[in-house]
Amino acid sequence: MFEDKVIGFSKTETQIEFITWKDSSKKPLQRISLDREGKFFVAVGINPSKADGTRLDNTNVNLINILSEDLWRDYKGYYLTNFSPIMKTDGFKNNEINEMDVSFMVSILNEAFSNKLRVVLFYGRNSKTKYSKAFTKDFCCILEKLSTSDNLFITYDKNNNFAHGRAIKGVMKYNDSYRDQIGIPPTTSCYTDDGTVQGGN
Repeated sequence: MFEDKVIGFSKTETQIEFITWKDSSKKPLQRISLDREGKFFVAVGINPSKADGTRLDNTNVNLINILSEDLWRDYKGYYLTNFSPIMKTDGFKNNEINEMDVSFMVSILNEAFSNKLRVVLFYGRNSKTKYSKAFTKDFCCILEKLSTSDNLFITYDKNNNFAHGRAIKGVMKYNDSYRDQIGIPPTTSCYTDDGTVQGGN
């Protein structure tokens, strides 16, 4: 599904491919695949690290570890998208998120929803406050749509809170007790008068 958009780098048993804009400081989408048969899921984070194609950053190590669990044995890899494509290790700020980048992320999530792919959210607890510019109406609406499917998962920490980065201890299927943590607004805000969901297909 995304194959026509992917360009870049691959190496040995783990294949790492990037899409880049003309600005090489951005990674709007990565595709990570292991040397095995299977499907791809979609993962959503905050922003990519500065790690290049010669090594895996901690985020990707955590996601690859997910693939070792029985729940994911039918999957060979994932597409990784973020609130922002800016490569930065520390100090990422809300004002570095822009509408075009969020729209790109939403388009990936809508495609995942349409194709019934699993989606793993790992942008962490209370991100709606810290990264409010990412929570556009379209993004909130695709979260709403995904929450009604059987294919939405979240990462959690040792206290079973929605987690990001090194705090991640595992992944589990989403349930509505995490609605506020992942940032889904009241259901009615995503519906038109005729009852259809706004914000994508």
